[in-house]
Amino acid sequence: MNIHKTVVVLLALLLAAMAMVPMVSAENSYTQSTEPNNQVTPATGITLQPNDTIVHSIDSQKYDTPITREKFISNNKEYIEFLAAQSDREAAMKTMNEKYTSLITAYEKQKSAQKDLKAPATITILQIWGADIFIWPWESQIQSTSDPNANPITFVSIGKSQYSLLSYLLDNGWGNALGDSEGGLSGSSLNSISWHTVSTYYQVENGNPLAYRYHVLIHPGLYESNYQKWWSYGECHYEYWNGNDHIILSDGFDSGESELYSTLSGEMTAYSTNFSNAMSGYFNGDGHVYYI
Repeated sequence: MNIHKTVVVLLALLLAAMAMVPMVSAENSYTQSTEPNNQVTPATGITLQPNDTIVHSIDSQKYDTPITREKFISNNKEYIEFLAAQSDREAAMKTMNEKYTSLITAYEKQKSAQKDLKAPATITILQIWGADIFIWPWESQIQSTSDPNANPITFVSIGKSQYSLLSYLLDNGWGNALGDSEGGLSGSSLNSISWHTVSTYYQVENGNPLAYRYHVLIHPGLYESNYQKWWSYGECHYEYWNGNDHIILSDGFDSGESELYSTLSGEMTAYSTNFSNAMSGYFNGDGHVYYI
C-alpha cells in the first residue's frame, strides 16, 4: 500500500470514529441526547430524565420560626420607599404592617390546624436531577415552611448564577424591579439547606410597575460539582398595581413562567419539570429547568 492510500484509509477511519463519538463541549461536560426524552448525562455518567426529581421529606420544625415584624419591615425597606413614593410613608407603612399581620395570622392558624390534626412536621425538598441542588419549591415572606401564603418556585437555572442570570435578563429587555422580599430555603445537601432573602437587587420586571408587569425573583444557588456549574432558582409571576400594592393575577405564575421562557429559551436549553407545587388558580406546578 503506497503512502497516498495509507493516508486516505487513516482519514476514513478517523471520520468513522468521530461519527460514533457524541460531541462534548469543553464548557459543558455532558452529552445531550437528541431523542424526544431529552436525557441528560452529567460528567459522572449518571443518566437522568430531566423532568424527574428526587423527593426528600425532612423535619420542618427547625425551619418554622417566622421572622419578626421588625425584620419583615427591614427586609422590605426598598419596597416601602417605592410605596411611599406613590402615596406617602404613613400609607406605605400601614400597607406593610397589615401585610405582616395577615401573614402571621395565617401562619398561626395553619400551625394550629396541623397540631389539631397531629400532622407530621415534615416538608418536601426537591433534589433536581439527582444532583446537589436541593430546594424547597416555595418561597415565604416570613421565612416559614408552614406559611400558607408561600409562592411557588417556577424555575431552576443550571449554568447561570444569581448574578449572571440577573445580568442576562437586564441585557435582554428586562429592567430592575422593586417588590416584596422573599425567603428561599435551599442548599447543596439536605444537611446544609438554609434560609436566604432575595433583596430588590435580584428582582427584575418586564412591563409597567404601576400597571401590569412580569416580575422575577432570583434566589442564589451554589456550585454543582457534577455539572461543574453554578445554579440559581426562583419564580416569575404576572401582576397588576391596585393603587397600594402589587397583586398577582389569576394564572399569574403560569403566564409568568411562559414569559420568562420566551427570554431564556433563546440562551439556555429548557426542560419542562414538575415541581410538585401547584397552586390552584395560579400555577399548575409545571416549570422549567434551564441549562447552559
